[in-house]
Amino acid sequence: MPPAVTQDQLSPPLDSLDIALWPEFDRMSMLVIYQANLSPDTQFPVSVRLPIPAGVQPNAVAQGNADGQLVDVDYSLEEQGGHTVVTLQATSQLVWLEFYQDLDLNGSQRTFEFKWPGGLAVPSLLLQVQDPPGISNLTLRPASTDEVVGQYGLTYKQVNLGAVSPSDQPTLQVSYTKIGTGLTVDTLQQTPQPIPTQAAVANGPEPSQVVTWVVIGLLGVMVAVVGVLYFKVWRFPPKNRSPRRRHRSRSNASDASRSPTSSKPAGDSPGVFCHECGTQADPQDRFCRSCGTRLRR
Repeated sequence: MPPAVTQDQLSPPLDSLDIALWPEFDRMSMLVIYQANLSPDTQFPVSVRLPIPAGVQPNAVAQGNADGQLVDVDYSLEEQGGHTVVTLQATSQLVWLEFYQDLDLNGSQRTFEFKWPGGLAVPSLLLQVQDPPGISNLTLRPASTDEVVGQYGLTYKQVNLGAVSPSDQPTLQVSYTKIGTGLTVDTLQQTPQPIPTQAAVANGPEPSQVVTWVVIGLLGVMVAVVGVLYFKVWRFPPKNRSPRRRHRSRSNASDASRSPTSSKPAGDSPGVFCHECGTQADPQDRFCRSCGTRLRR
């Protein structure tokens, strides 16, 4: 056994650590999510060091902001004591970390073992396994102690390990059956539509009424244009009308050359939108700036 890393070497005291395991969520692997909650009396900013299994690379490292949303933070990696240590500067009690680990695939049978690297005292360690559509016979060892309905309306099996010491390295074995290679994200609604407010539903016009009003408006404009042409051009044509040459002013030409359509680069890729609230995100964002949900790519 590699020597355990002491508590002082890793992180300030934690209140709790929740570790979520999402099988084949958006890749043919296991998505592992740490949600670490620092002690309320922590003095910020503080250096946080969390252990993850050796050989894996973080997919996202973030923390909560003042609005309760998740924002990406810089981090560094260090191999230490048979595992990898992720180091970041935290200014919030909530620290979020994601990474992927390979599954053991044997036809329709899938198995996975998560081993907590140790080296950190945790007053309350909770393991949570997502049970999505498309899989069956989900079995945990040790067995789950509870089930809850959580994110995406899916069921999550929980194993509460309680307090663990820096020398503890508990494991969780996961096995299930799955036919095919479909991912959980494929079964979820990709682009949720905004839900109209109750006032809009109660007071807004019916779609058929809107179409009728638009048609009536267009007919009225056409009648007005025909009337003007009849009285000013056809019935009373102007006398001695001399043709006038139209010139484009230099300012108009320059304005046209600076129009937004001419300055927009060709081939821009479409924006990234949050699948939960529809808010557009910047290309480098991993979490929604509006609701904090992890963005899908």
